[in-house]
Amino acid sequence: MKSSKQNRYIVGPILLILVNTFTLASDTYKNMLESELKSFTTDTEEISYRTTFTPRYVLKYHERVKIVEEYRELERTLTSRDHEIEQIRKYVKKKNYLKALKAIDYKIQKYNTAINLMNYLMMSGDNFIAALSDDFEDINYDSKAFEKLFKSVKKQMQYNSRYYKQRRNDRHSHTGFDKYELRNLRNPTIFDFNELKDEINSLAKNTKDKEIVEKIFDGIEEFQGEIKAFKTLKKETEWNAGRYTIFYGIKEFILKSLSYVALPMKHAIKEEELQKVSDREFQPGDIGAIQRYGKLSNLVFKGNWTHGLIYIGEYSKFSNYFNADEETNELYAQKCIDQGLNCKNYLSYLHAKFPDSMKEYKKSEEDGNPYVTLEGLKPGVVFMELGPSMAWDNLVILRPNLKKKDKALALERTFSSIGKKYDYSFNGNSYSRFVCTELIQYSYESNPHEDKEGIDWDVNIVMGRPAMYGFDLVQTFINQEEDKNRPKQLSLVLFMKGLKKKEIKRSLKEPEFGTAKRGTIKELKDTL
Repeated sequence: MKSSKQNRYIVGPILLILVNTFTLASDTYKNMLESELKSFTTDTEEISYRTTFTPRYVLKYHERVKIVEEYRELERTLTSRDHEIEQIRKYVKKKNYLKALKAIDYKIQKYNTAINLMNYLMMSGDNFIAALSDDFEDINYDSKAFEKLFKSVKKQMQYNSRYYKQRRNDRHSHTGFDKYELRNLRNPTIFDFNELKDEINSLAKNTKDKEIVEKIFDGIEEFQGEIKAFKTLKKETEWNAGRYTIFYGIKEFILKSLSYVALPMKHAIKEEELQKVSDREFQPGDIGAIQRYGKLSNLVFKGNWTHGLIYIGEYSKFSNYFNADEETNELYAQKCIDQGLNCKNYLSYLHAKFPDSMKEYKKSEEDGNPYVTLEGLKPGVVFMELGPSMAWDNLVILRPNLKKKDKALALERTFSSIGKKYDYSFNGNSYSRFVCTELIQYSYESNPHEDKEGIDWDVNIVMGRPAMYGFDLVQTFINQEEDKNRPKQLSLVLFMKGLKKKEIKRSLKEPEFGTAKRGTIKELKDTL
């Protein structure tokens, strides 16, 4: 049997190797976190600048993808030591003091990075929060992990209250029994570590490692330095920007109820007249806004124009329009190859990508009740027929001054959104739900990564969030017309102005559309 002196000669070098290995691993984790956080902030800095200083800014598709993908990389590193972190209590109980200290240090490093991340996100505005707290199906992003991280960051500022209360009670009763110990805390917070400095120092004595303790306490101090900024920014940030809580359900119920209430009245635009003009003048990809009088829900919406739509035309009209464009079909022939789809042009691509929707669209024309628009309504994003869509009181049709290729890309997005729910939060940065105008905005935004030109919409601020209403569609067109330095991205196809009986009687001739006339740009401007 070896003497204790011989044992020390053996154990000493082994312990030194373990400590050095741990220090290296700990430093490596910290370096990885710092590198990933720097990468996230550097790669999203330009987007952050725009969202911070432009309150009306709505994240574009490629920007949202960038934010989510960069966050995913950081999240992978943040959670890479979670297994060890979850074992702190177990390590202390089993007297694996070096592993316990290692896990404590990992946790502090993780949450120092996390609180710095949260402060950066909040300084960048609600746009970043909405992007990360809203599901993004296109790239299979689930927001639950982000919400969990945010909640856990908040928790690090609190004592483990149940054991802390027990600690005070035990001290008051002079029992000498103290449950507020690391071995009893299932999920100790950084504030717990700060309160239990003596115990951490005691763990370190058993490992003969002073350096790790210094790192732990330096980390605690660093975390506490960020707390003040976090608490201030949190008050200024809408953390429900992309989430749907119980209050959302109440809002949905109220607004849905209002939408069912309307005064019984005849509307000016007749479907037969609308059919004639749409056959002659409307093209797939046109954008419409309508006014419908007598609805109680109009009180909720800003401006006279309360609804927007995307015109696609009957299936045959849609097919003929895009089949004739060589640039569009070359682009989609390549997309068919890249995505491994059994198709060769734009139309067959849509059938391969959205078979159920395209089958329904085609069948509607065969059945004699053709769908001609895609809209965000109470049921969600759906097809609509001509009359129910546009035969109301006033109608404006605007045409994006874009190539057919860009319209095709925009409408691909519209088709991809079919079935998504209605967004009763009117949050322009949500991609999981759409109101009518958000669908238009989303479909017609530019994307340099797919060489897609788009439209720069003039957006409103509603309760601190960027949002679009029906009148913003018209306002954007008018603003472009009046600003000589602004590109003319929209053209007026038709302003179908409904007339009252008194207006018709005063007229010297029969209105072009029965009870509606072709309005001028000046008259359109007067509606705003």
